[in-house]
Amino acid sequence: MDLLKRNSSKRTRGSSTVELALVLPVLAILLGGVCDFSIGLHDFLVAHNAARAAVRAATLAGGGTCSDAAQRQLAKTAAQSALQAFIRADKTVSPTIGTEAGKDLCKGGMVTASVSAKFDFTFLAPFFLADPGFSPSIQIKASATGQNENVDL
Repeated sequence: MDLLKRNSSKRTRGSSTVELALVLPVLAILLGGVCDFSIGLHDFLVAHNAARAAVRAATLAGGGTCSDAAQRQLAKTAAQSALQAFIRADKTVSPTIGTEAGKDLCKGGMVTASVSAKFDFTFLAPFFLADPGFSPSIQIKASATGQNENVDL
């Protein structure tokens, strides 16, 4: 009777090890995918925040004398400083500042800032490189629009 119990526990321990060996790689890949997705989401939110910072700088700065080139430079500087929080996306992105119908930034109207950056999947890419349709990078695009209150009279 004691001999049967010993053999049964050995088989159970062996099957647990085999199950762990089969499930552990799947769980590791799943965890890596969740981490890649989370970092990508963070970088998208950083890009969106950079676009909002650029619009805010373009619409609120100015003061007494306003110059279109100075406003655009302030907006780009604000966006570049916000983009330093990128984890894995390209930090050398230059934001685009636009106005409605080519208006001067000092003349009021709507201001739009766009940020586009390349994000590379680092963990999942080696698993899917054999698939010809898989690209290990995506383009992160974010934009923001705001009403310009800078009006030189």
